[in-house]
Amino acid sequence: MTIAIGSNAPNAGAVVLQVGSLVKKQVNSGLKTLLEDSATIKILFNVDRAARWLHGYGMPGVKLANCMDLQLLCHNPKASLRDVVSELGGKSTIDLAQQVVEFNAKLKLEAWTKSPLAPHMLATLVRSMHLYTRCYSGAAGVPGTVAKFPSVYAATSAKWSNPVSILAESSSSTCPNSSAVPRTSNSQPEKKSNFSVQPPTSTSVKTSTGSVQGASPSFVRAIKYITSNSELKHLMEGVSSIVGVHIQFTEEILALPGQCDDDQPDVISIVGANPLDTAIVLQLDSLDQAQVFSALKTLFANPATVNVMHDFHRAAFCLHRKGLDVELRNCIDLQVAYENIVDTAELHASMLQIVEFCKGMNANTSLAQTTQSFKAKLRPADPTEWAHRPLPESLLRMVANNAQLYAQCYVELAKMPASVSCGPMSNVRWQYAIENQGHQAIWFDLDADNQPRNLEYFASYNGRMPKAVCLPAGIPTLQLQCELESLLDLLPIEYEDAILAIDDYHNKLVDICLDVGRIPYVYTGKKQRVMLSENGATVTKEIIEEIITNLGGEMRIGDDNRAGIDRQLHRISVMRTKTDEVYGLTMRVGRALRNAACVLTDLLLSDRHADKSVLVLGHP
Repeated sequence: MTIAIGSNAPNAGAVVLQVGSLVKKQVNSGLKTLLEDSATIKILFNVDRAARWLHGYGMPGVKLANCMDLQLLCHNPKASLRDVVSELGGKSTIDLAQQVVEFNAKLKLEAWTKSPLAPHMLATLVRSMHLYTRCYSGAAGVPGTVAKFPSVYAATSAKWSNPVSILAESSSSTCPNSSAVPRTSNSQPEKKSNFSVQPPTSTSVKTSTGSVQGASPSFVRAIKYITSNSELKHLMEGVSSIVGVHIQFTEEILALPGQCDDDQPDVISIVGANPLDTAIVLQLDSLDQAQVFSALKTLFANPATVNVMHDFHRAAFCLHRKGLDVELRNCIDLQVAYENIVDTAELHASMLQIVEFCKGMNANTSLAQTTQSFKAKLRPADPTEWAHRPLPESLLRMVANNAQLYAQCYVELAKMPASVSCGPMSNVRWQYAIENQGHQAIWFDLDADNQPRNLEYFASYNGRMPKAVCLPAGIPTLQLQCELESLLDLLPIEYEDAILAIDDYHNKLVDICLDVGRIPYVYTGKKQRVMLSENGATVTKEIIEEIITNLGGEMRIGDDNRAGIDRQLHRISVMRTKTDEVYGLTMRVGRALRNAACVLTDLLLSDRHADKSVLVLGHP
């Protein structure tokens, strides 16, 4: 974000602040002093946008004094800067606005993120301030207008105080700035200075008949950003018959190693397929979980509303783990729909794949018209941006756009006859996702040369369709087999007892490391050591010899310095001195996963792979 402050007085200079390079506390203090100074007139354009950026930057609680939004001065809260200039500016002001428009049309948004700014960009900031000051001067020269200034000040303060309750974009402005510019006027004796705010990126939005430009393509016209429990009461009233539901998960980027839980839903967005629909965005960490879950239950269990999502697995398990138990009535997973309608071999269809197919079905669809638009919508944001409260407008529009994309894609897919089975299959997927802790479940279609399919395909069709695909009576489950007694019996009793005292040692134990002169220890996970000696006693040569004797003597150790235990997968490696004496042992636990080969069924049994070989690689 860039802030420019100056005056339009003759020979007056301007100060340009690149906020990202400055101390946040000092920037906030200086801006707060300026905005609350009753002796200075501050002229803004689109106070909503300026307030959202500054609130997100961490500057709430400012009480504006003598601040005026040019949109309100023109009695049109959605007026573009071009409209304001046409109404309040003279010919020279209109010419100046045209220069700014032409410059911004050629400028890439990334240019505002560079430091220092290029001289021609600094000059454009000054021209932008002059636009606002000239418009203010023009208004001050109209008879009777000055008397209305106090009411405009009050309305501007009201807009500043609540900038994100309804995010309805105005028309494209002639300048990328969300700006405030105080101006000297012959009829106003107060102290004057210019103040202009440049956000890092800007988004230009037109209605459904127009195009989408900027860093965050958008079709959603308005967003209802819910951050208080009182707003949840009537959440589901008047929802569309088809709504997209997007659940945004964010990383705990500052979590300690081993304590990171990235399955934390941060935001839920709900919106219909019509670009004119208002999107609902729930800020979950600001709301009561019980009330949110009650609203979601009402939505998901409503047979009159089709709820469209993409890839149930993570959302189903996470919401279930947090206490949401619901029987879905009319929910659709777009991945299920794509597999069932478009390509039975695609089990992990991305939104880009789904969108591309839907574009091909209907050239007049309300989906965005270029693949680049979809990539921009789906591009992940910087995780650190999710820490801002309220959320930046760019993120609110991103989650709203994603949800609307789901709904719009389903509108096209629902035209296909095969879509009738997607509901039951999606409901089964939700349950399987819970049972498998958010992981996908697959099996193989014997009637289609062992083609892999999502498991819900078999369960949903079984007995319901004319050509029912029979779900196998007993799908083999994975069974971890590990016999540790023969390995632990090689150790001295004190080492064995220490291992048996480890919580869930049967599943956690990985390696036993014994070196002469060092404290014995075991690995129970990656970089997780447990010492086997309470008093710090080290391994002796006699202990090593005892273990080798229990193993059956040195003749059991091969030329590669490795040994094994009959009929077990455990492996023992030894380290020797230059005189060929063993001074260290590493004993690795071997485990068998019964039925693990089932995942290779299509490779091992299908006719199309009959003349091929399979190479399996794994950790040593």
